[in-house]
Amino acid sequence: MSSDYDDILYVIEKAVDQHAKLQRKSEASIVVTRGQFPFTVRVDVRYRGSRKRPQTIHEYGDTPEEAAEKLIGQLDIWAAALK
Repeated sequence: MSSDYDDILYVIEKAVDQHAKLQRKSEASIVVTRGQFPFTVRVDVRYRGSRKRPQTIHEYGDTPEEAAEKLIGQLDIWAAALK
């Protein structure tokens, strides 16, 4: 995996770690597939204070950067969904 991907993963992990309502439970990952959106970014998180098992949040995009931006922009929505 290239250092560009490592930088993207670092940004995702940092955004989740700094989110007030989410707690990261795994390292972020980039999945490359064939299809409409070739890149998926994923990370396991838990709502802070929750005893439920961690859930995988994800977002798709044409580039890894686009998928990461979408995921970071949706963190509040994911937090509300996991509550």
